[in-house]
Amino acid sequence: MFLLGGGLHCLDWVHLLSAAILWPQMGGKSPVAERAVQVWPVIMKYVDAVKQKKLPNPGTASYDTIEAAQADPFIIAKLQFFLAISRTFNPFLTKYQTDEPVLPFLVKDLSELLKKSLLRRF
Repeated sequence: MFLLGGGLHCLDWVHLLSAAILWPQMGGKSPVAERAVQVWPVIMKYVDAVKQKKLPNPGTASYDTIEAAQADPFIIAKLQFFLAISRTFNPFLTKYQTDEPVLPFLVKDLSELLKKSLLRRF
């Protein structure tokens, strides 16, 4: 049987929900945190269905993590914060993941990133 991330069975998802929300944008173009925010209501329906014994408990550590996250009232805010920070750092990380000699520019770029991008937000 095909498994989605976290040991969630594909057939359980299809049984519980319309498959339209799960498949159209799964091309790797969205960041992981953005996708998590997008499908969070669907995940909550799945967890609720497992708790109500409409679906079997997968019994995996990933499911236990999701179940614990459901109890956190700030999980969406935490994911949005992570998403904002990752968008800020992504150009910096992309620039420095190269074989070219860019180390001499590291201090200037990193201080610029911290001063202009991160500290401006807080």
